[in-house]
Amino acid sequence: MGKPSQAGMRLIRYLATAGVASRRKSEAVIRSGQVEVNGETEKDPFRVLLASDSVSVNGETISVPSKRTILLLHKPAGVVTTVRDTHGRKTVMDLVPATGRRLFPIGRLDKETTGILFLTDDGDLAYQLTHPKFEVEKIYEATIDRQLTEAEKVSIASGINIGEGEVGHAEVVMQKTMDGDVIITLKLHHGMKREVRRILKAVGVQVRQLHRSAFAGISLGNIKVGESRLLSSNETSFLNRTLNLVPASPDG
Repeated sequence: MGKPSQAGMRLIRYLATAGVASRRKSEAVIRSGQVEVNGETEKDPFRVLLASDSVSVNGETISVPSKRTILLLHKPAGVVTTVRDTHGRKTVMDLVPATGRRLFPIGRLDKETTGILFLTDDGDLAYQLTHPKFEVEKIYEATIDRQLTEAEKVSIASGINIGEGEVGHAEVVMQKTMDGDVIITLKLHHGMKREVRRILKAVGVQVRQLHRSAFAGISLGNIKVGESRLLSSNETSFLNRTLNLVPASPDG
């Protein structure tokens, strides 16, 4: 995916593509008065930029990188998925090498959940991978305290109340018993907060371990826990095809 032209691009999209934050968070950054265009505070997220416009955030001039960075991390348990933590806990950023880019995690895995996590400097990519309307596939493996009944599988697939006015959906694609543990594999296409844990809690199941094994069709492979690597060119191409990514129109 080539570098998009600045001319005609909305400010919110520019910040996201430059890796300042996701689109949603970029809107908050703009409305809070942290962004200047040509030295003047700009609070309209949908201002259309000219090719000659200069954009800065908190006094730092930003630009869209000619090439985005995507890291794949095998997240361990006990690490929080955030750029910084006010309680001094270890974050996923402590596990990845310095790249000189504004990297941030795409979506979240809760503190005790392990598995695949992408980090990027492209907020637009993060938007396309996490917004429910794109229905990006995620595969989880959960170790639970008992087998699910067929009725529970149907209920989970058709949609189950998980509280806070939200309905969780997942397909249970496999269930097996190994060394006394029940392990299920679930496929999701949404991404609400702690959705898998909340779904299983809703049917009265206790989750002992939770692991995300694949995201957007890309799996962890043999990468060790706590290690990270750049996505390969083949994986990046596959991701582009999965998301049907094409060079963005300026006002997208």
